[in-house]
Amino acid sequence: MTEAHRAWQYLVRRHGAPAPGLGAELGLVVPPSAREWALVPSWSWHRAGVDAKGTETILRALRLAPRLEEASAMPGTEAAARLMRVPGLGPWTAAETLQRCNGDPDAVSVGDLHLPNTVAWALAGKAHGTHEENARPPRSLRRPPPLRLPPDSYPRRARAPIRPPPRTQ
Repeated sequence: MTEAHRAWQYLVRRHGAPAPGLGAELGLVVPPSAREWALVPSWSWHRAGVDAKGTETILRALRLAPRLEEASAMPGTEAAARLMRVPGLGPWTAAETLQRCNGDPDAVSVGDLHLPNTVAWALAGKAHGTHEENARPPRSLRRPPPLRLPPDSYPRRARAPIRPPPRTQ
């Protein structure tokens, strides 16, 4: 588990609320709201392994949470620009946020250690690549938008289950 995951787990378990319903019985915890995150004491961030610079960036983002949440309805480039206006949030954080919150398949995690080589291998068969070479895949290689069919157009014919042939031994 990475340092970030350990810190997240520590802080959520320490400052979150028990999940509603059966979640509480299973030990699940709901992360704090933006307001609750802002009330987390400095020593708790320190115990979680979050350095002072990281804590300051998080607290800055929390103060701007309503404006940052507006980015979820913006096009990718505008949303990335909005996120990167927060000191401490750079291109990698913006891309990771856009991938998860906006579902942006074109958001490239610039600065990711293994990504350039993986993309270069997948697209060009090259063992090594750079972020600059892979910044925008060719349009023909981008994933098309998902096909949305109305629910009544799905096939309804049930098929018999496939059974393995009987053993002959």
